[in-house]
Amino acid sequence: MNAYRRFTTDKIEYISSFSDNVRVYSPENVGTADTKGLELNFKYTPYNKITFNGDLNYNYFIREGIFNEESFDFNNDYWSTKITSKYKVNKNLDMEVTGRYNSSIQTIQGIQFDNLYMDLGTRERQ
Repeated sequence: MNAYRRFTTDKIEYISSFSDNVRVYSPENVGTADTKGLELNFKYTPYNKITFNGDLNYNYFIREGIFNEESFDFNNDYWSTKITSKYKVNKNLDMEVTGRYNSSIQTIQGIQFDNLYMDLGTRERQ
């Protein structure tokens, strides 16, 4: 388990704007972020052919700044988790499944909703 603190100046936020009915989504250096958090990592191998790796991260942040001549200050928390399972089919073939969840998070333009996704993959060794 790790505890951390990260202070960022010129924090990058992705800002949406519209020009001639075209949505433009671009990074902008906006304000500061003071983040404090905890992170937990693990690896578990119940059998020779199966391995699980995981990560859980929780943080609390304070944002301050000005965008388009308008002041914004807010605080919020955020958490994410990722679990990867790897199965060795044989000496030349591995299969892997990774699942990830990101909680909703406040940005300077509103709430970014939570998301959950999964990746599947195989690897063949020569």
